[in-house]
Amino acid sequence: MHTKKPSVIDIYNKIIEAHKDDRHPFVPRPQQIDMITDCYSALRHGKVALLEARTGTGKSFVLLLAAAMHNYVSGERVTIATPQKNLQRQMLDEYTTYIKNIEYFKNISVVVLKGRTNYASIVELDRLTEQHEEDDEKAAAVTAFRAYVESCGGDLDIVETEHPELIPEFVTDVRDMALPFSNSTEANEKYYNDAKQAAREADIIITNHHLVLSQVTYPNMDLLPLDNLIIDEGHDFINNAYSFMRKTIAYRTVRLSFDRLQKAAQGLPSFPGKKTVVTEMGTGKQIIEMMSTALTNDIGRKTQSGIFYIKECGSLSTARGELYNKVKDVVKNTIRTIDAAAKTLERYKKHYDDAMMNEYAKFKDNRDILKSFESAAFNENGDKDSYYLVLFSKELAYPSLAKVVPEISWHLYRFLWKNIRSLIVTSGTLADISSAYTKKTTNRLNASFNHFKYETGLGRRKDIGYIEYAYTKPFSWDKVNVYLYPSAPPFKANGISLTEARKNLVDYASARIVKSVNDDKPPVIGGALVLLTAYEDLSLLADQLELLDIDRRLVAQSPSVSVEVCVTKLRQRPKKTILALVGGWQGIDLPGKFLTDLFMPRVPHTNPDDPQTTTRTLLLRRNYANVASKRGYTGGEYNKYVAKSSGNAYFGIRTEDFWRFRQGVGRLARKEGDSGNIHIFDSRLFDDSPNSTHSEYMKFIKKEFENIVLVD
Repeated sequence: MHTKKPSVIDIYNKIIEAHKDDRHPFVPRPQQIDMITDCYSALRHGKVALLEARTGTGKSFVLLLAAAMHNYVSGERVTIATPQKNLQRQMLDEYTTYIKNIEYFKNISVVVLKGRTNYASIVELDRLTEQHEEDDEKAAAVTAFRAYVESCGGDLDIVETEHPELIPEFVTDVRDMALPFSNSTEANEKYYNDAKQAAREADIIITNHHLVLSQVTYPNMDLLPLDNLIIDEGHDFINNAYSFMRKTIAYRTVRLSFDRLQKAAQGLPSFPGKKTVVTEMGTGKQIIEMMSTALTNDIGRKTQSGIFYIKECGSLSTARGELYNKVKDVVKNTIRTIDAAAKTLERYKKHYDDAMMNEYAKFKDNRDILKSFESAAFNENGDKDSYYLVLFSKELAYPSLAKVVPEISWHLYRFLWKNIRSLIVTSGTLADISSAYTKKTTNRLNASFNHFKYETGLGRRKDIGYIEYAYTKPFSWDKVNVYLYPSAPPFKANGISLTEARKNLVDYASARIVKSVNDDKPPVIGGALVLLTAYEDLSLLADQLELLDIDRRLVAQSPSVSVEVCVTKLRQRPKKTILALVGGWQGIDLPGKFLTDLFMPRVPHTNPDDPQTTTRTLLLRRNYANVASKRGYTGGEYNKYVAKSSGNAYFGIRTEDFWRFRQGVGRLARKEGDSGNIHIFDSRLFDDSPNSTHSEYMKFIKKEFENIVLVD
C-alpha cells in the first residue's frame, strides 16, 4: 500500500510537538513557517531564493529542515556553506538536537567539512611525541592528548573547545599542530582525508564559503555537490569571493620560509651537503631582506597611498619608468634567489625528515606564487582582468606583492551560478541599503536584492525562477536601549592624522565602557562585548582598559585566539568577562544573560585606500567612462556623469558595510525578551550631508528601536 509522504510543515509540527516540554522549548514563529515553505519550494522546484531573515527567525534550523526534506524526497545531495566555523558547529548541533531523530531522516548523513589547516598534522603530533619521549610524565600526557585528538577526528576547533583541560600545559598553541597550507604526504593528512571522504559519502555537507569558491576555481577538486546549494550569511559571500580571488605574498613570508628551512636543516643529523643547505638558506634570507628594503626605500617612500600599480587590467605602468623597472628588477632578483635555493634543496632532499619536507613544500608554494605573479604582472599579454600591485604597510615594513581581481561576477556566473539546479541565499541582512520594504503577505515583505545579484553575477541567470522576500521581525526590540554619542571625537582627519583620530576615539570609548562596567552608568548586567573594525583599534582598547583598571577580565581575539575560544570563555563567566572581537559582527549567538551590553567604538566603514576597494572603484569608474564616451558626452557633461555614477558605485560597496553593521546590532537581541544596552560611539552617524551613507544607519536605528538616548 502506497504511503503518502508528509509535507515539510507536517514534519515541522512534529518537531515542535516533540520539544514542547524541553527546558527551552522550541518556539514556533509564523515567519519561520513561511521561510521553510519558501526554502523547500526553491529546492524542490529548482529555483533561486534570496531571503532576508531577521535575528530570531531561526534560519539555521529552516535551512537544515529544508535540506533534509529535499534529500528524503529526491535523494539529491545538498551543500550548505557558511562563512564561520562556529556557525558550522552550531548547525550540526541543531540538526542533531531537532532533526536527526525524525523517523524519515534517520538514514540521512550530515557532516561538517572545513579547510585543511583546521585539521591536525600527523607530522606535528609525531614531533610532539619525540620532543617529550624521555620524560615519562610528559610522554603519558602526549599519549592521552593524541587519543583526545583522535576522538575529535583531528578537528582542532573541537580539540580547543570540547575539553580544553585535556590539552597539556606544554602545548601552548594547539594551532601549532595544524596541517600546512600546502599539500603534504597522505599519511600526514590523515584527518583531513578522513573528513573529505566522509563529505563525499554524506547527504548533507555543512562547509564554508571558501571551500565552495575553491571548487569553483579548481573544478577537479570534485569534493562538494553544488547542484543544490545553500549559502548562509550571503552578505559575507561577496567579500569572501573577492578575498579568495585576491592573491598576496609578503616578503616577510618569503624571509620566514628561508629562516624555517635553515633551522629545520640545522636540526637534521649530519649528511653530505648539510652545511651547504644551512649556509645557502642563511644567505637567501639576507638577500630577501635586502630586496624588501630596496622596495621600501625606492618605491614605498614615494607612494602616498601605500600602493604601487604594476599593471591595471592589462595596462602596464611603464610610463612610471624608473620606478616600474626597479620593481621588475627586484621581483626578478627575488625569484632568482629562490630558484637557486630550490636547486640546492632538491639536490639533498633524500636526507630530509618530514618536518623539513613540510617546510620545503611551503617554500615551493611561495616560489610558484612569485613566478605566476611575475609571468602575468610584467607581461602585457598576460592576465587582463586583474590589478597587480606592490602594497606597503603604514610602517613600510616588509612589502607585499598582490594580485587583485576587481570584478568577480563573470567568474562566479560561468563556474557556479550557470550550473546550479537550485540555490538559497539567506542572511539577516541581504537587501539593498536603500531597499523599500513593502508588504507582500502578513510576514513577507518585498525587497530589492540588486547589489548581491549584480556583484556576484547571479543576475545573469535568466532561465530560472526567483523567490525574493524579507521576513518581518519576529519579535520587538523594545527592551533594548541604544546610547548614541554625538560629541565623541570624529574618526576623520580634521587637522590630525587618522592614527591620532583612531586613538582619540578609542580612548573616549574606553572611558565610557569603564564607566558602565565599574560605575554602573548605565549598569552592565550580564556579558559585555566590544565590536571593533580593526586590530589596531583592539590593541589600543586593550591597553586603555588595562590602564583604566576595568573590573572585568578582558578576553580579546588575536591571531592565536579564535572567536570561538573567546565566546566559550565569555559563556563560562559572562558577568565577569568583557569580550573584544574584530570578527564577531556575525555568527555568534549569545542570548539572555550571556550578552546584555554591546559597545561599538566605530561602525564598519570600507577603507577607500584598501586595494580591493580602490580597484573595484577604478574599474567601475572606467566602465562608466566608457558608457559616457559611447553616449557622446564631453567636457562638463562627461565629468558630471562619471563622477555621479562612480559615487553611486561606491555607495553600492558601502551596502556591504551597512549589512555588517546590522549584523553587529543583531548580536544582542537574539531571542524574545532579550534586553540590554547598545552603545555606539561613532559620531559620523549624525552626518546627514548628501554624500554620506551614515544617514542610512541612523534611519535604521530610529526605525528599529524605541529607546534611543543621546549622551553628552
